[in-house]
Amino acid sequence: MRGGRDDSIAIIGMAGRFPGARDLAEFWNNLRAQVTSITELSDEQLRNAGVAEQYLTDPDYVRAAPLLDGVDLFEPGLFGITPREAEGMDPQFRVLLEICHTALQDAGYDPGTFWGRIGMYSGARSNEYFGKNVRADPRFLAMLGEARARIFNHTDFMATNVSFRLGLRGPGINSVTACSTSLVTAHMACAALLNDECDMALAGGIEIPLPMHRGYQYSEGAGFLAADGVVRPFDAKASGTVFGAGVGVVVLKRLTQALADRDAIHAVILGSAINNDGAGKASYAAPSEAGQTEVVAEALRRAAVDPRSIGYVEAHGTGTPLGDPIEVAALNRVYGADRKGSRDCGLGSVKGNVGHLGAAAGICGLVKAVYTVREGVIPASLNFDEPNPRIDFDEGPFRVVDRTTAWPLTRTARRAAVSSFGVGGTNAHMILEQPPPARSEPSRRPYQLLPFSVRTPTAAAALADRFGRYLDEPGISLPDVSYTLTEGRSELPLRHALVVGTQGDAVRQLREGALTGSVRTIPQGLTPKLAYLLPGQGSQYSGMTRGLYTSEPVFAAAIDRCANILRASHGLDLTDVLFSADAGDGRIDRTSVTQPALFAVEYALAVLLHARGLEPDAMVGHSIGEYVAAALAGVMEVDDALRLVADRGALVESLPPGAMAAVFLPEAELVPRLTPEVDIAAVNSRGISVISGPCDAVERLRESLARQDVGTARLRASHAFHSRMMEPVLEKLRERVDRVRLRAPSIPFVSTVTGDWITADQATDPDYWARHVRMPVRFSDAAGVLTAGGGYVFAEVGPGHALTNLIRESSSGASPVGAPMVQDRQGGLDDARVLLEGIGTLWSHGVRVRWDRYWSDEQRGRLHLPTYPYDRDRFWVDPAEPDADAGGENLLEDNGALYAPTWTETSLPAAAVPGASARADDDASWMVFAHPNETVTTELLRLAGESSRRLIVVNPGAEFAEKREGGFVVRPREPDDYVRLMARVLEAGHSRFHIVHAWLLGNPPLRKPQATVRAQLDFGLHSLLATLQAVSGRASKGVTKVSVVTSGLQDVAGDGSGSHPVKAAVYGLIRTVPREVRSVVVRGIDVGTGHADIAGQLFRELGSKAYEREVVYRGRRRWVASHSRIDLPAPEGVPAVLEERGVYLVTGGLGGLGLQLAAQLARLVRARLVLVGRSGLPSRPEWASLVEESHDEELVARIRCVLAVEKAGGEVMLCVGDVADETRMRAIRAEVMQTFGKVSGVFHLAGVAGGGLIELRSAAEVDRVVTPKIHGTYVLDRVFRPPLFILYSSIAAITGDYGQSDYAGANAFLDAYAQAEWAAGRHVVSVNWPQWAGAGMAQRSQRALDVYGEGAITAREGGEILHSILASRWGPQVIVSPGGLRRRRRHADRVASTVAGGGPVRSAGSAAERQVKTPYVAPGSRVEQAVAALWQQAVGLERIGLDDDFQEVGGSSIVAVRLVHHMSALFRVELSLAEVYQWRTVRVTAAAIDAVIEERARQDARA
Repeated sequence: MRGGRDDSIAIIGMAGRFPGARDLAEFWNNLRAQVTSITELSDEQLRNAGVAEQYLTDPDYVRAAPLLDGVDLFEPGLFGITPREAEGMDPQFRVLLEICHTALQDAGYDPGTFWGRIGMYSGARSNEYFGKNVRADPRFLAMLGEARARIFNHTDFMATNVSFRLGLRGPGINSVTACSTSLVTAHMACAALLNDECDMALAGGIEIPLPMHRGYQYSEGAGFLAADGVVRPFDAKASGTVFGAGVGVVVLKRLTQALADRDAIHAVILGSAINNDGAGKASYAAPSEAGQTEVVAEALRRAAVDPRSIGYVEAHGTGTPLGDPIEVAALNRVYGADRKGSRDCGLGSVKGNVGHLGAAAGICGLVKAVYTVREGVIPASLNFDEPNPRIDFDEGPFRVVDRTTAWPLTRTARRAAVSSFGVGGTNAHMILEQPPPARSEPSRRPYQLLPFSVRTPTAAAALADRFGRYLDEPGISLPDVSYTLTEGRSELPLRHALVVGTQGDAVRQLREGALTGSVRTIPQGLTPKLAYLLPGQGSQYSGMTRGLYTSEPVFAAAIDRCANILRASHGLDLTDVLFSADAGDGRIDRTSVTQPALFAVEYALAVLLHARGLEPDAMVGHSIGEYVAAALAGVMEVDDALRLVADRGALVESLPPGAMAAVFLPEAELVPRLTPEVDIAAVNSRGISVISGPCDAVERLRESLARQDVGTARLRASHAFHSRMMEPVLEKLRERVDRVRLRAPSIPFVSTVTGDWITADQATDPDYWARHVRMPVRFSDAAGVLTAGGGYVFAEVGPGHALTNLIRESSSGASPVGAPMVQDRQGGLDDARVLLEGIGTLWSHGVRVRWDRYWSDEQRGRLHLPTYPYDRDRFWVDPAEPDADAGGENLLEDNGALYAPTWTETSLPAAAVPGASARADDDASWMVFAHPNETVTTELLRLAGESSRRLIVVNPGAEFAEKREGGFVVRPREPDDYVRLMARVLEAGHSRFHIVHAWLLGNPPLRKPQATVRAQLDFGLHSLLATLQAVSGRASKGVTKVSVVTSGLQDVAGDGSGSHPVKAAVYGLIRTVPREVRSVVVRGIDVGTGHADIAGQLFRELGSKAYEREVVYRGRRRWVASHSRIDLPAPEGVPAVLEERGVYLVTGGLGGLGLQLAAQLARLVRARLVLVGRSGLPSRPEWASLVEESHDEELVARIRCVLAVEKAGGEVMLCVGDVADETRMRAIRAEVMQTFGKVSGVFHLAGVAGGGLIELRSAAEVDRVVTPKIHGTYVLDRVFRPPLFILYSSIAAITGDYGQSDYAGANAFLDAYAQAEWAAGRHVVSVNWPQWAGAGMAQRSQRALDVYGEGAITAREGGEILHSILASRWGPQVIVSPGGLRRRRRHADRVASTVAGGGPVRSAGSAAERQVKTPYVAPGSRVEQAVAALWQQAVGLERIGLDDDFQEVGGSSIVAVRLVHHMSALFRVELSLAEVYQWRTVRVTAAAIDAVIEERARQDARA
């Protein structure tokens, strides 16, 4: 770019975040105060960043880094980004987007309303977040999709991402030139402006290394890194630089345009240049004196300024022994002519303060230089004590500025230069000048409107604080503040407008909470319409609108126009009547004066509101107010309408006097009480009517009504308007109207004659306007028309607020918003202030104001106002933990179909020593669920207390209670108790938790086995479920750790020590939580008995960083869960465990799996089969006809299957009963003994499919799932005590399938039960089956199988596997997983990733989080809640209501495809993409899924 005013570029906005500074004001304060912002890192910071231990003690490892705070924080909703997208987005994308938004606000421009093209030029450090975070969490990556993840992370898309999010239509260019990146982007943006490629441009760069909290290895002579973490530009001790994080952006505009637009200017760019060193240097990375000399000279040439006019150079100044001497030598060659040794030009480098910020280094130096020329202060270049002997300062004019120095004004403007040089040789140099003086003219308006809008209440409070401090500074132009807010800020959902007369007034209102206490929420996409309320006679008063006449020229001109017309046509001096000193003489109340005066005032107000940017969408006028509506709508010319109104008033005044009174009764109740001479003149609301007639008749009626306890009030009226007393002038009035040209209305208004929208025929009919004075004013009906849809906001365009009150009383729904524009006759207020408050109220409730028209009569300028206070939350993908499921599995063995559980011994984890203090980084409180006086937990609490842990002890009990010592009692099965518990501990200041759930330590001393089972379910499964629900729903920091402690559960040695299988139900939750609730990390720890140090082992385990999900302690040894492949021989012949003609009972016997098993047993041993189900079949005599004639295909199939079993050699007895009903099972046993004899074996297939998120499952739903598995197993074993007992378990018990926590828990019990009974010498085997094709619970869930990518085993394959298990006599547990168990786990992870997404949806806790048109209706049923949760996770909204439209909340075809899979997998139903688009809402979708589930339940009941 070349110098000269026409070629100069104005910096009109800027923003940045640099080490130690959250914004540029803080950055400048740090520079002036000579603050060093390079942080010395602690051991813990380095460890958390992944720095190896060996470096922590290495003397050459430098623990220094310039840090940028809060890079994990963001407010995605402000930019239309979903929370899930924000998590997956490179923090450089997010921070740069924020800074660009802030810079535009600093410039005073909203891209959405800017007339021209805005370019975006930026560069960034290479992305590290994708590889180190996003790809390191496969579940999150699968959820987000790799293509989207790459777009959100590759620097190629950074500039265009900003352009897209902010709506910038100029070029979007990403450019990287290493260290000179951001100054080069500024040069490119200047060139684009001068080439007319854009009208405004953003330029800058960003550098965020990940992880930030890491140092570097120093090696003397081997690089350019500082030996001690200190950057010493130009100093003799300089040893190198320190790299860090930062971001900065400037907003640029052609200077001529910026001056014309009255922009606030930070500084002026007179010229700039870029080049490359080429090959003329020692190495690729080495600097070149010749290249730097050339670029500096070229920049000065283009700026067209004398080098001697430059008073300060902000150098690249990296503090390297080689780089600084070369840079100063190059500067000397250009700036040193005739100035050698003069020391009259300051030299410095910001890198001594903040280090080398890579891609943001150049913009950081530019910002410093801008402040320097603008403020007239040169900050010290830090760490300079003695000049580098390699630098010859005598060859040039430079002195290193070693202390903060004033730079006073002289006859010439302050000028500075900035250098930035990149590794590889791309150099940039820029010449700056101080900004031209700002211009601000006084405003004739006595008050100013300050419209504030934010997205959240938190932001409202912060913005009020920022503006309160800003406006407390003297000399700020309030009109320019108002102009910048109206023209330069986007309009967000939460709004409030202040009307202020002085800075002190503004500060007072802000500090008194005017902004935070009155903020209004505007639903997204919902712009209300504006309706004018135009009052009639009775609202007038002397002096009305006098303040507007004196302060608003537009209003005064309209009044003067009307006055001139009336003076010529009727001899009426309107301004004298309204505004003269003797205006209170009563003339205003004469009808011939009142009506034209009201017309003129209301018309002039409408003209003024138009000039202030408001346009009505509809109108309604009360009596004479309807003439104003007609004139504004173009039905009559204004002049004609005014003269007509004056004639109408004169005609009415010629009539005998009358009276009017308000009656506080509905019209229907008033009509029977009227006397013959009195009419209803108006129906103002549902409970207020107006009567009109002769004075004595009205008084008599009032007295009569008073005797009936009906209230009345005499109105200020000279005549009986809208009564039969008007009839004598009707014909003359019709003739007068007939002389006026009438047209159809261009703006709709509601007729108060009909109470409905006026038609073109009515508006152009003289009879209508003649009858208008006689017919009652049906304002209540008219108001009902406007308020029925709730789409209007009302402005009362006339004196007072009577119609505003009436419109509110007429509404049957929420109270409409009304804004009076003029004070009432009580007065005492300033008319100009009242008008602005009305406009502010309308805008605050969403009415569009044309701000360009609002300011059309003033020349105002922009200011650098406080910018938006982002209401940020953490959005970050932490690398996934090691695979806690893998345990000690041999990966080479993971290619089989059958597996058995095993245990792998491991070393004890490193942990805090009992008695030592808790680690500084672990401030989590321990919430220990313990039985009173239980030995292990008592000792554990002692050890934790000695280690300074904050403890919360929770005991089971009959009622919720809070103990004096800080403990609690909760009812094990009562979820509300856990919610109360969590609320209390959060209120007490506990923000992070490690929950130790140890209610399954020991065994309850109960006599009856059934009671023991129920107690262990309550203390285990139900209590843990309620705990997890309370934890997942709380608002606290970080991830919650949950350790579930049991005793005597796991059979590690195979000796039967795991003798309490019902405890295993908790493992359904332990294995499922990681796939559903990512804010919780859960582990299971099973301890033995009899070892002296159980509590010590447990304490060390709980305090360690161990990650294995299932751990067992037996004696001194620690074991982790694993699985090993097993190979069973191919089956030959009949398994020995089966008896020829044996009697076998099959539960779930009429289901698909039961009938397949029955057929297999019939073929193998001609078995006598007892098929038990919850519903049977019709009597045998009916079967033949049913097979031929029935339309029930499922019933016919079952009958045919039973007949096929019998044809294969089996005998079948059908029994109906619930397996958990012991009485019924004993009756069945008696029937079987009588018919077949003793039962040879039981195959337990009965079960109820689970389905539901942990956070939504109720205790009753869980009981329904676990009862047939747990209680049913105990009942079957007690009643039949079979020698062969085969339990049909599920693979879900091993892999913890998403949405199957209770079902997984029920099957985990079956596995543990088989372990315990096998150890006792019985042949009890649990088989963990995968899905079956075409049978069982999978029959109606094929889509779920597709999601797993595994398909299902066929009946033939399943039969062969069962045959092998029986023939080999393998037990007690066999896991069936074709293709490998780890592969099956990965599929489960994939389902969880796609269904659950990246974790719980975040809530910013604000009403603005929900910005959709439909009123929120909370989901009620479990299915509705689950569907809503899936939609929330899919689109990343805080909450979705029952009636929200799928597309309105952000649904797309991609989201719909995912949701089809999500809902199909969770609910085990068959869904299609078309159905999601057809149903559209949660309500309809949930109802459709409910219908399928109910039908499935009916089918299961028949099994």
